[in-house]
Amino acid sequence: MATKPINLPSNIDSEKLLEKLKHEKKVALKYQKRRHKAWNEIYELYRNIIRTNRLTQRQAINIPLMKETVKTIGSKINEDTDIRLEDKGGDLDKEIIVNALWNRSAEDNSFPLLDRVDKKQEQLYGRSHFVLNIDTTKDIPVTIGVKDVYELLVDPKTKPWDIDTARYTVETNIYKPLDEILTSDKYDGAAKGKLKTSYEKRNGAGRSDAYKRQMRDQNERLQSLGIEDIADLEGYDKIVSLDGHITYLWDKQQRQYQRYYVLIANEEVILQADTLLNVLGVDFLPYEGWADDLEITDYWSDGTGDLILVPNKTINTWISQYMENRTLRSFGMNYYDASIEGFTPATFQPRPWGWYPLPAKPSEVFQNVEIPQLDGTLEDIQFIVNLAEKASATGAIDKGAVEDVKRTLGEIEIAVGNAMRRTNDMALYYESARKRLVGKWYRMLEANVPEGKKLKLYKKALDGRIQENEIGRDQWVSDKGYEINITNKGQRLTESIDEIQRLKVVQAEFPNNQALRKAIQKRLIGMVDLTPQEVAEIQDEEAKNIEQGLVANYTAAGQGGAGGAPAAPAGGGAEAAIQQYAAAGAGR
Repeated sequence: MATKPINLPSNIDSEKLLEKLKHEKKVALKYQKRRHKAWNEIYELYRNIIRTNRLTQRQAINIPLMKETVKTIGSKINEDTDIRLEDKGGDLDKEIIVNALWNRSAEDNSFPLLDRVDKKQEQLYGRSHFVLNIDTTKDIPVTIGVKDVYELLVDPKTKPWDIDTARYTVETNIYKPLDEILTSDKYDGAAKGKLKTSYEKRNGAGRSDAYKRQMRDQNERLQSLGIEDIADLEGYDKIVSLDGHITYLWDKQQRQYQRYYVLIANEEVILQADTLLNVLGVDFLPYEGWADDLEITDYWSDGTGDLILVPNKTINTWISQYMENRTLRSFGMNYYDASIEGFTPATFQPRPWGWYPLPAKPSEVFQNVEIPQLDGTLEDIQFIVNLAEKASATGAIDKGAVEDVKRTLGEIEIAVGNAMRRTNDMALYYESARKRLVGKWYRMLEANVPEGKKLKLYKKALDGRIQENEIGRDQWVSDKGYEINITNKGQRLTESIDEIQRLKVVQAEFPNNQALRKAIQKRLIGMVDLTPQEVAEIQDEEAKNIEQGLVANYTAAGQGGAGGAPAAPAGGGAEAAIQQYAAAGAGR
């Protein structure tokens, strides 16, 4: 590891590096900013936040089509996944331990909750990212988090299916208290002095124009939540906004490009700079993202939110106009003849059999303000809703509703099956990203747990007490690496039931085939959550039952079978008895 906070190649000038990083951030932000307007509208519709205007959206009303669609898809994809690491060298003991390490790390980082946040973010914006980091204060030093879609900027030339092809990334809006930065040994002393002076002289106002624009954009997003300024969130302590850049730099001595991690405060001060290998122990990007509508050119692809955005806005406009039309029609507004002297009509109080005086023939004094009724609005809205449901595969049945139109059971099953197939198509992208994430997690763990350090695992004993075990590197580090397997629990259960049903049909043709019976039992056991110890006990008990059952059958055949059967040889054991029983059966 490096001994100084700023460790750059001798051919790299700090000022020129700062300009390079500013330019990369500007390009990446411009590339992403194309999507910000749509993202903001999607988020506001999801949160039922409406911005009214004088022309189309005069009533503050939102039909929750966005939330309804996202939650419907979420109910189908939010099932927990089984993540399992399998040792390529076949060492089952290491396999058990490394999976226990992953399970503990997932629990410590609330991974099931992060998984749902990640899926929802991908649906709303079309892209979501996990981030891995190192925290040496934790027993398992690799931490897992989800990045806000706005806060990770990516090289425009990145291949949408592989973030590691990015030449550079920028992680923005990393907030730390000024005092924490000034007292940390991780950051450069001269840079800390410059940062402190900036805050003391100008009370934190010494920030670049680009940084101010960044804060302005963030403030605009927060205003929809009722937060007027980001300073409201900072409190009394001085908070510094940091950008974490990962970029390639040419090392003249090494004669190659290397990935460097550079931490910048307020876009003006380099606090830390070193190779990514020295900072994280690995040279790959600590991010892993996914999208279910991949394109070959655009990294920031569309999501479900983009699909529902226009239909939702259209419906809101129509229902707003419909409500205003009903309101105006109920007002009973009238024109009156203002040329009649002394006649200023007052609002009449309605009463039974009331009489209301007018100075002339009523039809000549006033005229009703005609407001034509908007016909067909509700039908048009339902048409738009149906289009949105078809596009997102979230029909009435998926939402837990039953349509009035009569359908046969076969038609309903076909519709549900088609919707599920479209939803399951997302699994390919999701599972691929999770495999890469867990693979990166393992490699970072391997790189940041030194020899001699013991990791703690906890296991519940048979008596119900929690036991602590300390695990050394040699017990979980694999020489050949691990294969990552991702399975959806619900999908796996459905597939297992189908497979078992097919095996039962085959078993009907081979009723006495023990190998086939064992295969069915193995799949049945795999359908439920059992510990390895419970599985072993079940299998041992079943083996004993098979032995006892065959010996009993052999004895019965020897006593009552035609012509008798040879007796089991003394000392031959159950296996010999079974073989002779089979031979006797063949002889008959």
